[in-house]
Amino acid sequence: MRPDHKIIQGIAAHDNSTLKEVYQEMLPYVEAYVIHHGGTTDQARDLFQEAMIIIYRKIEAGNLELHCKFSTYLYAVCKRLWIQDRKKHFLRANKLKEISAVSEPETPYGREDMDEARELFEKHFNALGPDCQLILSMHFNGLTIEEIRKAMGISTVHHASDKKYRCKKKLIDAIKADPLFRKFKK
Repeated sequence: MRPDHKIIQGIAAHDNSTLKEVYQEMLPYVEAYVIHHGGTTDQARDLFQEAMIIIYRKIEAGNLELHCKFSTYLYAVCKRLWIQDRKKHFLRANKLKEISAVSEPETPYGREDMDEARELFEKHFNALGPDCQLILSMHFNGLTIEEIRKAMGISTVHHASDKKYRCKKKLIDAIKADPLFRKFKK
């Protein structure tokens, strides 16, 4: 691959040979990463294209500062975009969908009580920060702590587990502190 300053000049000039070289060299790595993390080849190509647009705009605005090789920077941008995409996907697709779809367990409470309990849960769930909402949504949807760690970009399983525990505790404490919760205590 050509030197970084030549790649940047080529991207800025819309040089087809530079762009072709960047795609040929780097796209396979991005595809491997996305596929390894549950995506498709098409998603990887879209992601790569989006990253190239971001980089082009940074070059045009004079904001691109490389503190590593261009290929490393491009890969990092792609990885960050993928993590952001996964967060949006989980929030969009799973936010309480599974909870509302679960068949109602037999309880001494009626349908109205179950609706109130669900509203109580949703009220306090929605009051959590976006990271906690995402972590708990993934947890409620059966993702392993390792899958949660990867999707959130958390460095270790221990840290991901600790974060999940804190989010869950925060939710439980908020629900228990709500005056409506007393209605459901026996």
